[in-house]
Amino acid sequence: MLAQIEQQAGVTSVEVDRRGEFLRVDAGGPEDVAAVIARLYELGFAAERTTGSAAESQWYRRDNVGELSREEAGVIARRVVPAFVRANDLPPDQADTLTDLVAMTLHRCFVTNVVHADSPLGTLHRECGRAVEEATRAQLGAARASELGKAIEADLAAGRSSKPG
Repeated sequence: MLAQIEQQAGVTSVEVDRRGEFLRVDAGGPEDVAAVIARLYELGFAAERTTGSAAESQWYRRDNVGELSREEAGVIARRVVPAFVRANDLPPDQADTLTDLVAMTLHRCFVTNVVHADSPLGTLHRECGRAVEEATRAQLGAARASELGKAIEADLAAGRSSKPG
């Protein structure tokens, strides 16, 4: 999505905020701004012109969104895995290794799956849940890996903020 907007005539830069909720688009003139707003509406997003920051946050350009994805993957893994380990009476020392594996798997899932505005809701959640299940099967066994994949999918579907809870 960033790349689509970035390639539009008159656009000088596009950034997404840390939570992935806002885009900040710098465009040349008023006609360029109007064209960007129209394109965002076509893609199914709300858009408006602002003179200040729409959100107090760190902004990411297209070439460093992978950094944001890595951070979010780590937050989700640190939120879900320890609870999963406790609920399944797994050895506590397994939590760190499993958290690292889940974070790495989620990051890979986030950066390799392209989701468009018209993609069915939950597409990325299912893909990432399956990826975690597959990545942890050897370590956890089929049943527990499936359970962890479903826990990751549920966490993603809950649309939680990036703050660990």
